[in-house]
Amino acid sequence: MLAYLREQLAARRRRQWVSKLLVVGEGGVGKTSLLRALRGEPHIEGLETTHGIQIETLDLAHPTEADVTMQLKAWDFGGQQIYRATHQFFLTNRSLFALVWNARHGYQQGKLYYWLDAIQARAPQSPVILVAAHTDERDADLPLSDLKAKYPQIVAHYAISNPSGAGIEDLRAALIESAAGLPLMGEVWPADWLDAAEALRASREKHIAFSQLERIFEERGVDSAGVRVLARWLHELGDILYFQDRAVQFSAHWYINGQD
Repeated sequence: MLAYLREQLAARRRRQWVSKLLVVGEGGVGKTSLLRALRGEPHIEGLETTHGIQIETLDLAHPTEADVTMQLKAWDFGGQQIYRATHQFFLTNRSLFALVWNARHGYQQGKLYYWLDAIQARAPQSPVILVAAHTDERDADLPLSDLKAKYPQIVAHYAISNPSGAGIEDLRAALIESAAGLPLMGEVWPADWLDAAEALRASREKHIAFSQLERIFEERGVDSAGVRVLARWLHELGDILYFQDRAVQFSAHWYINGQD
């Protein structure tokens, strides 16, 4: 009987291999092209600059778990000044950051200190990988030791070229290693939490009051102690915007641009 109960309990819990990747940096440094390269898509010269936030998916094989594919929800942030006031709300903790800069223009023009300060303030537990793009035009030159001393979150620095693909595979390997160690990657979710999360993701509302979120969760069996934990997890995964029992926002695009 005990073995049966354990089996039933295990059947109602599933590991979720999903987390969030935030690709940040100044406008026009090659963030969108980098994500295309990581997905194995061909390089497009003169690709239009991202405005606001573009959300895609990046699938990566787990480094140690056989037959497991990790899914990173990749947030491609437009680096223009106009969006920075809203970006702060999406720099979630316990996520993975790729901070991209243009080696041709230099790290100072890439405003690495600005971005690292923002990440450190908003997401102090998140690893950061620095990515120097355009290294086919100029070698990457930056004070890496000084940066690592000031920002211990920096786990690596890679030089890449989006057009040629140079350095992409090394960067992919680093992303795989860091993604596998993220707190929510491979986390075990109770079945009622999964049901509640799917119900929330299926909602057509642009925003709801926290009391509505509580009702959705509790109707699907999430207890009162679990409501805020699940809300925080979904916030960190990028499914919702949730700040301490205030209204819950669903669409990042709507929040920034007033549209889906």
